Amino acid sequence: MARQSKPPSYLLHRQSGQAMTIVKAPDGRRQQVLLGRYGSEASKTEYARIVAEWSASAARITSCTSVAAGPTISMLVERFKEHASLHYRHSDGSPTSELNNYSQAFKRLTELYGSTPAAEFSPLKLKALRAKWVADCICRPQANARTSRVKRLFKWAAGEELVPFAVYQALTVIQGLQSGRTEAAEPDLVSPVSDADIEAVLPHLRAPARDLVRLLRATGMRPSEACMIRWRDVDRTGDVWLFRPIRHKSGWRGKGRVVLLGPTAREILINYAGKGNDEFLFNPRDAVAALHAERAVRRATKYYRSRQGWQKDVERGPSRFRVRYDVTSLNQAVRRACERAGAPVWSTGRLRHTFATAARKVAGVEVVKTLLGHAFISTTEVYAERDLVPAKELIRRVG
Repeated sequence: MARQSKPPSYLLHRQSGQAMTIVKAPDGRRQQVLLGRYGSEASKTEYARIVAEWSASAARITSCTSVAAGPTISMLVERFKEHASLHYRHSDGSPTSELNNYSQAFKRLTELYGSTPAAEFSPLKLKALRAKWVADCICRPQANARTSRVKRLFKWAAGEELVPFAVYQALTVIQGLQSGRTEAAEPDLVSPVSDADIEAVLPHLRAPARDLVRLLRATGMRPSEACMIRWRDVDRTGDVWLFRPIRHKSGWRGKGRVVLLGPTAREILINYAGKGNDEFLFNPRDAVAALHAERAVRRATKYYRSRQGWQKDVERGPSRFRVRYDVTSLNQAVRRACERAGAPVWSTGRLRHTFATAARKVAGVEVVKTLLGHAFISTTEVYAERDLVPAKELIRRVG
């Protein structure tokens, strides 16, 4: 389809004295549209409508395919990525992880059907794509999630009039794979990390990462939230502090998030009282500085200033050392510490399960739901495992 790179202009049709504009017809030919008496409010209103439709249209895609075939799936994916890069953002404007999820789903889609006209994509093609994911050892929930993202691609395309609505409507008949009724592998259950495994790893972590792990165990917040904590976001009035993350998982829904910080969390954070109000408390640069200080003490030869290149890198800016941990760098530090300790490798996201399970033994699931910031108890049930000890004690007496 030929692309109209500039919006249509408001012109004078000299023969009739009317206003006109020139747009591209569906077959690619230029077409004159009369708007009414030149300079009148009615003609300007009509012209504004045409420009609005031109701006909203996502069909301005340069294509070497025929007009009848419409955009290919590869073209559709590229156009959707432009939309997704603006749509999937946190409240502070940073991109979410959903962009990477879409990229993973679209990789196989474009490999198999990239040159296929989008209007010809069918439920059988979607099933074939899903079967390819299963063959790639993608677990059942992930295969279902990727299938839903492909459906979402065509839903968006139908709304932009890039494909007929019937194409998306046909894809909705595909149901997700069900447990026990498919050859797709089931995912490993995410279980809590035992306190013994946590204690075994802590001595092998540097102070910022070690305190982050302890904070996650004490509060149950998400690792992404803990990495962003600053004093300006913490209300330190009262015996229970309140932390409001600058961004969180449900921020795009307009929901707030408050993390309660009890005695253990306060004891951890007070060690960072010297940090500025806008500084991130857990800074990997502090860990690097401590590492090099230890090495300097152990050195047998003189430590020349000219060899302290890491300090110059830190002073130059965040190109090498970031100003805060993120989930990836924190998990990397924990993984290395697990290997050094000879303990089972675990990720920091499992600490949320550890906290929720321990909290459920003390309070009901409704209270745990509030602490974790969940909207539904069914979500909390996934994190907080049931305590079977009282049930076992009862069955011993009555069973």
